[in-house]
Amino acid sequence: MAIDEWRRKREREEEDEQSEINLYRGAIQKKPEDKTLSEAKSLEIVEQISILIEQVNHLYQMYASGAEKLPPHEKRGLLDKLMHQAQNAAIVSARGKFKLRTVIDHYSVHKERWEKMLKNIESGKLKRPLKKV
Repeated sequence: MAIDEWRRKREREEEDEQSEINLYRGAIQKKPEDKTLSEAKSLEIVEQISILIEQVNHLYQMYASGAEKLPPHEKRGLLDKLMHQAQNAAIVSARGKFKLRTVIDHYSVHKERWEKMLKNIESGKLKRPLKKV
């Protein structure tokens, strides 16, 4: 019985040592992350961002009309992260660069509009209708 326990303990120690060795090997052999995107992947990301912009815009319109109680901070945070990743990605094709630039410009226009809307609601210039229950 004692021999089996010692053997299992030694096997666990060897597994731990092996996992540490693999960890160090992985850290040494790690290549720098390649940020270039293929045309299909870049167009897919741009399409997802475009759809998300429209969804967030619709949610802001619902908030301004009184249908939603709070502005869509979660969706907008997700959109901001996606936009940041897309802006930092290296897109090879001219078509992908053009579509990304178009979506970035579209986003910046909506972003200014959303911020202006929130500012006007907070200052009292824009009145939200209260939803009656």
